[in-house]
Amino acid sequence: MKIKFLKIIIFLLLPMVLYNSCGKFKSISESEFSSSSDAGKSEKSGQQAFGETVYLITRSKCISCHETQNSPLHAAADVDVAYMAARSKVNFTNVPGSMLVIKIRDGHCKLSNCMTDGSEMINEINKWKAFEKFSSGPGVDASDAQPRHGGRKFVASKLRDVFGATANDPVVRLVDNDAGNYGDPCDKYSRDFNGNQNFGDCRDLGESQASSVGPATPTRQSLTIRACTKITQSDAAVINAVTLAVGSDATARTLTAGDIQSLYDLFFTGRLAQTTTTTALKAIATSVEQKAYVSLDQWRFVLLTLCMSPDWQVP
Repeated sequence: MKIKFLKIIIFLLLPMVLYNSCGKFKSISESEFSSSSDAGKSEKSGQQAFGETVYLITRSKCISCHETQNSPLHAAADVDVAYMAARSKVNFTNVPGSMLVIKIRDGHCKLSNCMTDGSEMINEINKWKAFEKFSSGPGVDASDAQPRHGGRKFVASKLRDVFGATANDPVVRLVDNDAGNYGDPCDKYSRDFNGNQNFGDCRDLGESQASSVGPATPTRQSLTIRACTKITQSDAAVINAVTLAVGSDATARTLTAGDIQSLYDLFFTGRLAQTTTTTALKAIATSVEQKAYVSLDQWRFVLLTLCMSPDWQVP
């Protein structure tokens, strides 16, 4: 059953519960990272540390699936892409609980080179962790933290990973092709085989100079809300996300508190939802149920609310 979103527009106000809890983010320029009190130190960046640790494992063992084909692209040839994808699958406050470790332990790839106890990955994540700048979150010392919104590649990878192939069209149109609003510079030298003016994968040449740190702007959030709305209108996308979260298509039944935490974990990997957040999300599901919509729509609107929250876009 399809829901006309305008009929229950009141639900769309509830993401503010999530948003207001963390406050508003300001855009951060690359110069802020180099001009801080740490300037002059020879300390490497988190991305450099990733390239010398976890990236060596993913490039040697995961490229058959996660270089170009399947999200997350943590084995991509472009280290920028791989870094943002891998960071979304690592829990620095509970390294053994990181998805990169779990997938090695559960034989995810069905190949002998990744069916291990996860100790190698844990060691490399811990080496990487020492050089990361953390955004505030449970168990993290955020005394010098600055919120960094992920660029278009991070956001697009997350949406495809959660919702599957059905999400591809709105993701490409609203996120992937918008370096100006999401960050991650495009390649103006990419060859144009159609004989058109060569902007590569840029919409205009200016986007080749886009910041690698995604801006936090109303325009960006409006595009994200539109992408999430388009995606969750698809039953297949909702079912894909639910199956990923709870292990099976459970959309024929009512959500439980455990289900809400599992859905939350799709976007906020490794973080425990606050009581105020789970209460707000449960209220959405209850409201849908009271309006006599089918159970699938309870899952749909909880996923929509989580997807629209800007907080998960801070890697």
